[in-house]
Amino acid sequence: MKAEEIADRALLKLMVLDETADAIYNKKDLYGDCITIGIRQADNTSSFMTALQYSVGETHPERLEETYYGYLAKISVEKAVGELVEVPIKLRVFQNYYPFIHPDVLDARLYGYVYYFLPNPYADYLEARKDMK
Repeated sequence: MKAEEIADRALLKLMVLDETADAIYNKKDLYGDCITIGIRQADNTSSFMTALQYSVGETHPERLEETYYGYLAKISVEKAVGELVEVPIKLRVFQNYYPFIHPDVLDARLYGYVYYFLPNPYADYLEARKDMK
């Protein structure tokens, strides 16, 4: 199941972060060791957790791990016909308020055939990202 489908089930907007956001923002191929997405603490609700648990944790609880930044999930993706690979998805839960991650101001960028949300303004996110690591 795709990360955006999990968000749709929980009725919230995910934003892409880190290398994932850089690739989408700069129209590059995806790179990095995982796909990084983020939500605000206010969106880390029971309905979101239910959707997340159902999507990755119910039949494979080992695929969902709680971490200091949020969660790490391993999602199976079909790379080629019959060839499944596990892709790590880092879900960062923002504890603090940042104006560039409010759902009403997110920037939508087309990547492939899907629009993804990015922090907005992106330059402010890049500056603050230095302190978030």
